[in-house]
Formats: sequence, structure tokens, C-alpha cells
Amino acid sequence: METIPLADGDPHWVFPDLADTATVLDLLGQADAQVRQLAAHLGVRASWTGSGIEYHRTRSGRTSMFGCAEVADVSFVAELCSVPDVDEGLAVGPPWQVRGEITVRCDGRVDCGMHVIEETTAQFDIPQDAAGALLNVTGWLRQRGTAEPLVSWRQRDARSGHIP
Repeated sequence: METIPLADGDPHWVFPDLADTATVLDLLGQADAQVRQLAAHLGVRASWTGSGIEYHRTRSGRTSMFGCAEVADVSFVAELCSVPDVDEGLAVGPPWQVRGEITVRCDGRVDCGMHVIEETTAQFDIPQDAAGALLNVTGWLRQRGTAEPLVSWRQRDARSGHIP
């Protein structure tokens, strides 16, 4: 997978039929700033590239948008991706799915991965709506990530110490 900062990418990779990119780029730029602000608050690097929002491109050409801030086994993650058509196998929207989640690393004797503490998901058929939803999700993550101490997320893990 190739990871590309928002500023170095092209929104047509995710929204190929987008005629006017200005509104979408503005919304994505604001989402990028939200992730960067959360990462700065937590004292960590934003996402994988240091960009708040970045493109993830697979070898098959499928591209999604991703942003995260991760610290002390707590992850705040936002993603915008195409929803593949089950019958057609298409990997380019519409529709697009926007997802946000707050997760904690498993603390059981056998680490099973991440446990979802809070999440939100929605689908959109219009690029501007999907980009606006990504902005809303990153704002929600920033608000949640700055409102409480990190230890509070671990305390909410109903599966803490479980045996898989």
C-alpha cells in the first residue's frame, strides 16, 4: 500500500467524477487540520505520514482516505472509502463510507488486536457529503480525544483482560 499526504494527492483518486474539487478540498483540508490538532494535543505524529488526512492506494488502484492519532494503546481513526458492489466488485464510489472509531489495544493474556470503544459509520452518494462527513467525524474524534484523559478509554473496555 502506498501512503500519500493529502497535499500531495488528488481527490479524483477517491471521487473520479468530481467536477469541482474546491469544496471537497476545503472540507478535506479542515478534516486534515482536525486530525493534526488531536495529534498535537496527544503529543504524537498525525497519521502515518505526519499529514492529518492521507490517501491509501493499493496495488489494484483502490484509494481511500485515512487519518489517525495513536498513543498509549488508544487509537482515534477516521476513514473514507468506497463501498464495493458485491455483485460487480467495483472499488470506486458511490457510495462512499465514512467511519470513525476509538479503539484500545487488547490487554488480555493473548492480544486479539483492537477493541472498539466508540464508533460511527455512514454512507454517502455525493462526494461533498462524504467529505463533509469526514470533517464531522474528525471533529468528533478531536472533541472526544481532548475531552478526557487517555486512561478513561481503557477503563471503558468491556473486554479488558478477556480470554479469547
